[in-house]
Amino acid sequence: MQIRPYLSQDKESIIKLGNTLHADYFLDNTELPNQILVALKENKIVGFIHFLVFEDYIDIVDIVVDDEYRKQGIGTNLLKSLENYHKTEILLEVSQNNEVAINFYLKNGFNKVGIRKGYYNGIDGLTMKKVII
Repeated sequence: MQIRPYLSQDKESIIKLGNTLHADYFLDNTELPNQILVALKENKIVGFIHFLVFEDYIDIVDIVVDDEYRKQGIGTNLLKSLENYHKTEILLEVSQNNEVAINFYLKNGFNKVGIRKGYYNGIDGLTMKKVII
């Protein structure tokens, strides 16, 4: 597996994977400081992580792994790749109903730090944080 920065020719594959999260997924290449890393297996994009880089932290927008490639460490490797940005913490929000994702983040060193009431169309969002040592 290879992880590399997003290239413009990746857009269609990213949108297709993003649509598994929510309909009408889109990328606005003009927004900064958006960043995307893609995971490839045999030159096929099998996952990506979309994030924002700020002065002292990273905020994860989305992380997606193709259903066929889950449970192979791809998501974990995408998360670990963010630690190379030398920020002090990584933040994210996840639906309180998404137990699979919550357990994935807990397993990868994130802690629950807050609730965002109604964040996901009336469903509370759980704010999670990982402090990078």
